[in-house]
Order: sequence, then C-alpha cells, then structure tokens
Amino acid sequence: MCLLVANVPDSFSEVCRGLIKNGERQDEESVGGRRRTEALRQLCQMNPSQALNIRAMVVEECHLPGLGVALTLDYKPDTPDEAVSPLVSYVSGLLLGTNSKVRTWFSMFIRNGQQ
Repeated sequence: MCLLVANVPDSFSEVCRGLIKNGERQDEESVGGRRRTEALRQLCQMNPSQALNIRAMVVEECHLPGLGVALTLDYKPDTPDEAVSPLVSYVSGLLLGTNSKVRTWFSMFIRNGQQ
C-alpha cells in the first residue's frame, strides 16, 4: 500500500481517511485493526508532516484510538525539558474535552486496555 501511495502522493489523505473510516471503533480487538494501524503508521513514516493530521482524523471519526496514541508517541518533539509530555496532553485533552462522543470512545479504549 505504501508503494501505491508513493506512486500517487496526492492520494495520501484519501487513502488514510478511507483506512480510518473503515476501521473499527476499538482497534485492539482484531487482527484487521492491528494491520490497519500498522499500515497507517507506515504511511505516516513516509510523510511525517501529516502524522498529526492523521491523528486528528482518528479523533474526528472516533476510530482506531490506539493509532492516535501510537502517532503521539512516534512524533513527539525531542525537547527533554518539556514540562508535560505530548501523550499526557493528548490523552487528557480527549478525556477532559467537551465532546462527549470522543470522551466515551476514548474512555472505552482505556477500559478495554485495563482488562
């Protein structure tokens, strides 16, 4: 898939959105979800400037929450003196935000991860 997107770079956003939209709400439960997450991470490695946009798509669609966490960990700034880590900001923003749909979706992801 990465080779196909590399040959037609204008399709990057559409391919990523399609993978996210057709993904499961909770990606940890299936082999397909893990493959989809890995494919999207590889696409973001090809085009790192779009990683945060892909993370925003994940939140917008409320699909593949593990991908949002993985992208946050993959593309964090390299400044060691930062007071709050990007992962803490991302997770607390989702859990404390005003969108109840996003809060419910992400809290279910955390709850499933604890089991």
